Amino acid sequence: PEPPSTIKATRIPRDLEVICLKCLAKEPARRYASARHLVDDLRRWLDGRTILARPATRLERLHSWMRRNPALALSISALIAVLAGTALLQLRSSQQLQQALGESLLSQARLQRDTGRTGQRFETLALVREATRLGSANRESIKALLRTEVAAALALPDARMLERWEVAVAHFENEFDFAANL
Repeated sequence: PEPPSTIKATRIPRDLEVICLKCLAKEPARRYASARHLVDDLRRWLDGRTILARPATRLERLHSWMRRNPALALSISALIAVLAGTALLQLRSSQQLQQALGESLLSQARLQRDTGRTGQRFETLALVREATRLGSANRESIKALLRTEVAAALALPDARMLERWEVAVAHFENEFDFAANL
């Protein structure tokens, strides 16, 4: 049989068309087993629930549940929106905190470079490496500062102690007499 939606120009709901087509099926096994089953399916359609003639998709079942329970659906939707907003705010806050920590490490590297202590080059480079690892190097302005700091640290004449060896030095004790025996 031809679907009712092609015969009549008005829009017929899909589920109602499925019920009609099941009633008109050529094979008796594909039709409703009894008038009671037809009535049950029509009542389900009128109540906004899923019909038995065609299994509904998950999205269709969700939509019909939302139409039947609008207050609960709205509450759940609002809760999901609040949770998503909170997660986004927390992510943004975490990114800002990492950026601030990276900038702090960069400032610390600048101060370390200016100390004049032994090992300042290597400590400065370690701080710049940590600032880069934190992801603060994503902004162009910070990238330029990081490059400048690395170049300045590499220009420092510096050395660091890798290992310390104990050296035994013999101490000679001398006695001096400062008495006036002239």
